Amino acid sequence: LIFNIFQKLEGAYADTTIRAYEKNMKSYVEFCDTYRYSALPSSISGIVHFIDHLVGLELSAFYIRRHLTAIAHIHKMTRHDDPTQDPDVKIALRRAFRQRGRFQKQAHPIGREILDQILKVLPNNLYGLRDRLLILIAYENLLRRSEIISLYIEDLMPINHPQYYAKILLRKSKTDPFKEGRWLYLSKETYQAAQAWLEQSNLTSGYLFRGMRKGLHMTEQLHGGQVNKILKKRAKQAGLDDEVIQKISGHSIRVGAAQDLCLAGKTLPQIMAKGRWVKTDTLMRYVEHTII
Repeated sequence: LIFNIFQKLEGAYADTTIRAYEKNMKSYVEFCDTYRYSALPSSISGIVHFIDHLVGLELSAFYIRRHLTAIAHIHKMTRHDDPTQDPDVKIALRRAFRQRGRFQKQAHPIGREILDQILKVLPNNLYGLRDRLLILIAYENLLRRSEIISLYIEDLMPINHPQYYAKILLRKSKTDPFKEGRWLYLSKETYQAAQAWLEQSNLTSGYLFRGMRKGLHMTEQLHGGQVNKILKKRAKQAGLDDEVIQKISGHSIRVGAAQDLCLAGKTLPQIMAKGRWVKTDTLMRYVEHTII
């Protein structure tokens, strides 16, 4: 019953969010089976014990919070009272935060300096042309990994503008669940990179970014996990330290671009608008190290 409920969430939440909730609930149900608690509806004592159990596993505060969010969703969807709002649960969660801290590991930023190092070593072949465009467009528009792979060729068009040379429609994003869309603007450098990639790849429609198998056979769409691998591979070629490379993820360019904007004197509202953030505290985690 519990896992059938997640089918109701399909389309209302991102697939990655639903998968994360399912994984968290699986852990919770296994815990309840082991210690003979009821998973649905949950007992307050069972959830408090579960929180202490997660702390013992040395999970971060972020993951502990996400487990509680999944439990809350299941109860609301089955029209049970939300047990995570009980004072004893909140005290247990606060205790967990004090022990584990609210610190969340952040991807190593790829700002303009590192970005330029990577661009210099990109090969002049199909892989290099794709990766050049991916890096530039992600940096220029502070794109999330899911946003990068969702762009369409049909939505790219040149414009007559004193600063920008083209625009491309971002059809959907994490903070645009109802797919109202938003136009992203491209500089001359980025637009030229797009033209070079499309000309050499002979692509005229469909997803802008593609995976490439042996023989340069293109997939329909670049997989989100490939963004991380591309950035790590190019960072290694650029001679970055192994310690830095290990911390690079698909979010690194977004973090670096936000920090660069902060150092350039842009205000938090300006950066939030550019990067499509809705919560100030989320952005602050990105730029806190740049604020003196």
